[in-house]
Amino acid sequence: MPSKRTPPPFLRRRKISNEFYTRHDSISLAEDSLVLKVVFPETVAYEPVLVAKKCLEDKSKNENDHAMGND
Repeated sequence: MPSKRTPPPFLRRRKISNEFYTRHDSISLAEDSLVLKVVFPETVAYEPVLVAKKCLEDKSKNENDHAMGND
């Protein structure tokens, strides 16, 4: 049975949902923006997406460092 992938309500003590985006939307938009190199403006409306994007960027850098043997 596949595991259920539910994003957490907070990433690094910052909420990733608001009246415009659910946490699923924030994570999905952040993942898409990394792949498509989309830049979101730093406004209150996009804050959940920017928080999720920063967390995903940091996470991918750490995974790449470990894969390359840079412990």
